[in-house]
Amino acid sequence: RRLASLESSAREVDADVARLAAIGTLALGDTILDAAHGLGDVALWRARLDALDDKARASREERLSLEARIADTQAELAAHERRLAVEQRVTARERATLWLSVARSTGSADVEIELEYSVANACWRPLHRAELTDEETASVGSLAFRTDGCVWQRTGEAWPDVSLVFSTERSAREASPPLLQTDRLGVRRRATTTAVSVRQEEIATTGEGMASGSASADLPGVDDGGSAQRLVADGRVTVQSDGLPHRATIGSFQTRAELSLRAVPEVIAAVLRRSLQSNDSPRPLLAGPVELVRNGGFVGRTAMKFIAPGERFELGWGPEGALRLVREETSREGDPGLLSSQRLRLVDRTLRLSNLGPTPLSLEILERIPVSELEKVKVALDPKRSHKGATADEDGMVRLPLTLPARGTATVTLGFELRAAADVVGLPY
Repeated sequence: RRLASLESSAREVDADVARLAAIGTLALGDTILDAAHGLGDVALWRARLDALDDKARASREERLSLEARIADTQAELAAHERRLAVEQRVTARERATLWLSVARSTGSADVEIELEYSVANACWRPLHRAELTDEETASVGSLAFRTDGCVWQRTGEAWPDVSLVFSTERSAREASPPLLQTDRLGVRRRATTTAVSVRQEEIATTGEGMASGSASADLPGVDDGGSAQRLVADGRVTVQSDGLPHRATIGSFQTRAELSLRAVPEVIAAVLRRSLQSNDSPRPLLAGPVELVRNGGFVGRTAMKFIAPGERFELGWGPEGALRLVREETSREGDPGLLSSQRLRLVDRTLRLSNLGPTPLSLEILERIPVSELEKVKVALDPKRSHKGATADEDGMVRLPLTLPARGTATVTLGFELRAAADVVGLPY
């Protein structure tokens, strides 16, 4: 109806433009006749033609506006028609009939029979929700954690008031071993230089370690050969065959959360609020997305990996609004010494932090330096050019505690040197 109304208005405007064009032609003819007979004046003729031009210009502008609205309405209508066509599309339906023959023995008894069958076009994924309750400057809060099973199904049948059981078993995964490929070995001349490259390596871990006092458990997953999980939803739910997500609660628990502020400037130029808590559920937490709710307000989404029972894990709750961070990095050639054949690069990182809030805040800065796997390349932290107390572990991670005063600033420096032999090429600095 809206499109028909707009098209009707466009036709009326087209008729107005045609009438104005005809009136303009007649007015111009009258002007020529008046001029031939010495009647009228130039000002009257100009005013008459200008008025017609203004009306024609306004009609054309209205026509352009209507064209744009018609195009938008047509696009919206086409989108609705496509969605309607998908919803009304009839696919093939399969129907099965099962005949049961019950052999009656002597005597009478009530027998319960359970039938099982498989259907296609159904899947599920874990979905977590974490609700944190804390004070703005508190170091401890309360965390309510809930795990849902999110179900999508378009099997052609509705599931009214059913009890859902979720499994992590992947029955469709191929169990045959991979085919062997031919490895061809060749010889080549020994290179006169050593080419190096930089790669990012993730430190694999399932969490932050077991909580204090918790007993070890038989953990499912890779550690016990890949035992599949079987999770039963709480209560009964109804899942329609509409392809839309439906949620059913699998489990929940309440735990104590340790709160802190952490900055990882290499990843994001902000100071993030972090919570560290334990999985107090008797079951593991599966990898999946996590909805974050803090003090009753939705703050965003994050993701988590597999967390075993009793394992400690962390969640990020977004940037701290009162803190600002700027990271700068420079590198320059150094002097390796008069008799040295090595090359020396000096790298300096500078972090500038500001606290715009009325209270002092304590945080932890997490930086890293490269770790060399070659004898010809050495990387070392320079304590003279670094913040006091800065040390790097075997993975190159540097952790610096810092307290920012209210409405104060701080500058943190981190310097390291990279020494390489003369025949090494491909250095990152």
